[in-house]
Amino acid sequence: MSVGNLYRFYKNKEAIAAAGAERCMQEQTEVSEAAAQDKTNSLEQLHTYLNARLGYMHQFFSETPHLHELVELISTHHGEILQAYENRTIKYMTQIIKHGQQSGALRAGDAKVMAANLYLATYCFDMPTCLQGALKDKEKQLQSLINTIYNGLANP
Repeated sequence: MSVGNLYRFYKNKEAIAAAGAERCMQEQTEVSEAAAQDKTNSLEQLHTYLNARLGYMHQFFSETPHLHELVELISTHHGEILQAYENRTIKYMTQIIKHGQQSGALRAGDAKVMAANLYLATYCFDMPTCLQGALKDKEKQLQSLINTIYNGLANP
């Protein structure tokens, strides 16, 4: 597609970048949800979901030059994209937590608040500055965080 034709669909470079970032977040969410879909245990489902999210973003960040500039642009000028991603992520984790509560695997409480807190605790694994280094090391860090969180979520 020629540059001129591209601008028939997008107002400017910023609009192209925003659309690309939105698509990336949507794809990451879809990949993560699909990975967790076949798990029956809610703790395993959360673990698989969070690891898939980390793996996707680590690969994306390692393959995308100028990513810091894109993150800055989206966070300062297109907060609605981040908000939509956050809402979808929290909604999905809320469903997992509710299922776990219904099965007795997870302790009772406000599932949406728990999911929002889990999102905040794992948000750093979506940020390029936190994802520098080997995926194996980041997976160990996430696993340590997950273990700590599970001790609070699991029904004693």
